[in-house]
Amino acid sequence: MKGTLFRIAGGLLIVAAVIGLVISLTGLVWIWRMEKPALTMLTDTADLLDQTFQSTTQLLEISNSTLILVKDTLEITQTSLEDVAVAMGTTKKITTTTAKFLGDDLAGVIGETEAALKSVQKSAGLIDDTLRVVTRLPLVGARYAPDKPLQESIGEVADSLKSMPNSLEEIQSNLNATSKDLTTIQKNLDELAVSLTETETQITEAGAVLTGYRNVLNASQNSVSLFRENLARSVRTLAVAGTVLLVWLLISQIGLAIQGFDLISRKLE
Repeated sequence: MKGTLFRIAGGLLIVAAVIGLVISLTGLVWIWRMEKPALTMLTDTADLLDQTFQSTTQLLEISNSTLILVKDTLEITQTSLEDVAVAMGTTKKITTTTAKFLGDDLAGVIGETEAALKSVQKSAGLIDDTLRVVTRLPLVGARYAPDKPLQESIGEVADSLKSMPNSLEEIQSNLNATSKDLTTIQKNLDELAVSLTETETQITEAGAVLTGYRNVLNASQNSVSLFRENLARSVRTLAVAGTVLLVWLLISQIGLAIQGFDLISRKLE
């Protein structure tokens, strides 16, 4: 009974040793056959990652350049809007002053001028009558017979001024409306300039984010470059380590087979 157990145990040890030997030898062959393909595959992968990082970095550079260009353009636009808003404010003041001058001061002057002409017209009538009477005297020897009497001429001038105050008041009303429109336009320009300032701030923040991304990509690219430089040595180190492990396993399997044969030999004795 004891011999049978030794025989069974020895046979199992021998079978296990054979299986271990096959696995070890297969592993050794596989390791050294796969070293070069594995190195090639890992190198291609590292190259692909490096190219991806380079392309992404270039894209980030283009995006950053575009943001800088947009920011500069917005700054120029903002400055122009502020200048236009200032010009609008100045124009509004000029328009308001002009409206007051035309509707109040100049209209008043014309009204006073018209009143003065009316007074002069009456005096001109007296002058016309006097000249007619005087020129009829035999001693004068001249006749006063103008095509248009002085009173009538002055009256026409006064009549031509009648509509001017109303016209000036209408112009004043239009200028005041224009001044209000300019105020609205100036306000809108100021609000747009503030909005552009906020947009510039957002662009600056986006640029900071792009800088962070670029730093991450640079660090990753450096890591990939370092990995690729040490790849051949690392693969060879792993292959050697695997070989040492399998050789140790192979030797242990030989020892295991010897133990199996020893058990069977005990049975045969």
